[in-house]
Amino acid sequence: PACHDQVYQSHDQVNQCHDKVSHESTSLEAHPGTRLALSWAHAGCAAGHPGSEIPMVSRPVCKHYRRQGGACHFGAACWFRHPDDLPPSDKQEHKRSFGGRRRVLRNAGSSSCFRRWLLDQFGSDRLREGTGVLDVGGGKGELAFQMRNLSGVTCTVVDPRPLQLRQYSARFVKGMYHRNGAVSRQHQIAFEPGKLPEPPGQIRMYFDEPALRILHSREDVLRSNEWAGHYERSVARSRATMWTRKGLCVHEDGLLEQEEAQDEHEEVDEGGMDMEAGQALEVLLGCSMVVGLHPDQAAEPIVDHALALGVPFAVVPCCVYSAEFPKRKHLGQPVRSYEELLAYLMAKHRGIKSERLEFEGKNTCLYWDPLGD
Repeated sequence: PACHDQVYQSHDQVNQCHDKVSHESTSLEAHPGTRLALSWAHAGCAAGHPGSEIPMVSRPVCKHYRRQGGACHFGAACWFRHPDDLPPSDKQEHKRSFGGRRRVLRNAGSSSCFRRWLLDQFGSDRLREGTGVLDVGGGKGELAFQMRNLSGVTCTVVDPRPLQLRQYSARFVKGMYHRNGAVSRQHQIAFEPGKLPEPPGQIRMYFDEPALRILHSREDVLRSNEWAGHYERSVARSRATMWTRKGLCVHEDGLLEQEEAQDEHEEVDEGGMDMEAGQALEVLLGCSMVVGLHPDQAAEPIVDHALALGVPFAVVPCCVYSAEFPKRKHLGQPVRSYEELLAYLMAKHRGIKSERLEFEGKNTCLYWDPLGD
């Protein structure tokens, strides 16, 4: 039979000749009772088959163009149609909610979105200065991994939690970061088959007020002497803390029962050896920029550290943690809401600006550039 007589309902195979779907394939209107909205076949096979009951249709409308009211990163290079006469309902703003239609990225794409914004805002040359970027509260290390392997920017994670890079490494080796041409054009490093990614560095410590007090000391000798002891204690505390998929579960003081903690235990350290105290001090003080994407309690230390060093910062705060910081005041009132937290942080310097990024959840980015102040 002709190729289009056996149209597979899968994007992996088109027909009995087992060719992959490509730009030479076209969509056909779905058969009654089929699961998918579209079936696929070779344009030549389908058009040349006499007596076919499957009507040929034009290329489908780009789903991104339709859902985003006429916007698509691929532009004219997109294989799908970008019609000017979109139905009015498709041009309306849709509420951002899980399970619904979106005009922004899911939270899972927040690291990529934040990285691209940093590169557009500050430029890769500035980010490469000194010891590179500090990613405070970087969690598993996704942002730092992308910075290092896609943008060629040295990025060090400052977080007591262990790095978990396995899934990002697998994506890199398979070339998944470079499959989307609209996004990969912004990568400074091209995909090379067989090339292994380089893990980002990590300073596994708590980035808090006691650490900043030593880092910002004006006496170099005092800072050097105090730092070594503080750093060793902070690293030991980080490794004595049990981390789970739900975050902090049990500390050396035993906040929760061991049996409950073991059920969720997810300690996977893929960041290599701990830095020496001297090297960590050099990285923390010689950074080009301080960033944080949902850094939890470290949002304020990020701002304070960057302002003290005179380097740019960009932070996307998430939780307020009002119970942990009862002394925070804005206009004489305790900081208890997200909006109050943003106002409190912005009040630290008149040059701090805000911008909303294009991903779900808490997406307000506060940033400061000393060159533009």
